[in-house]
Amino acid sequence: MIKILLFGISGGLGRAITEDFLNRYENVSIYCPTRSPVDLNELKLSENQRVQLLSWNSENEQSYDDISSHLKDANITLDFCISAIGALHSDNITPEKKLGHLNPNQMMWYFHANAIVHALIIKHFSSLMNKKKASIMGLLSARVGSIGDNKLGGWYSYRAAKAALNMIIKTGAIEMKRYNKNLSIIGIHPGTVDTALSKPFQAHVPDHKLFTPKFAADAIFKNILDQVTSENSGYVFAYDGQIIPE
Repeated sequence: MIKILLFGISGGLGRAITEDFLNRYENVSIYCPTRSPVDLNELKLSENQRVQLLSWNSENEQSYDDISSHLKDANITLDFCISAIGALHSDNITPEKKLGHLNPNQMMWYFHANAIVHALIIKHFSSLMNKKKASIMGLLSARVGSIGDNKLGGWYSYRAAKAALNMIIKTGAIEMKRYNKNLSIIGIHPGTVDTALSKPFQAHVPDHKLFTPKFAADAIFKNILDQVTSENSGYVFAYDGQIIPE
């Protein structure tokens, strides 16, 4: 049976990835830490498919440890750990357009949502990944986190947080190679997906570059999850399978 830990089922992309896993694997258990209630009634589960919600507080590290201990006690070894979470704006926060807009509290908010949460996921769950066969930890990154690809500037905190995440992924991949040679820890750039995260910024996105959650999830499976090996651990991949420059 395939066993999956998936963060972000309450979001559009996380939900689409969950549905893709169910479509691909007849025998699968998906464990979904979530910060808010999620309706699972629309998921069409077969006899050997399970989706279990786990209470999670992203701001309390003990919550990560509790989930990890729960999985360990149940002797669960993970084939996939997918973190489809991130934040670009809130009711009170939007990306900075210039240096004068920088605010330390806002920066901390961006770093927590886009880097620290993923770092804690790697910390607490990398040891649960399958060592006997290929396993993948995939964490939601973004092309704007690439230092080499930054041509437009702006969005200081979001860019910096994603760049920090990419370094965490790289560094975690180097360390984990010593303990699990079958594990790939990678970043995933899904493109601009038509979800609440990107909604205020879609006006200037061409129609052919604005993806439905299903299209993005399908591309992530076809071009990334089905293709990567442990030799690719530490890299950040775009939805089309291309490696994003550091």
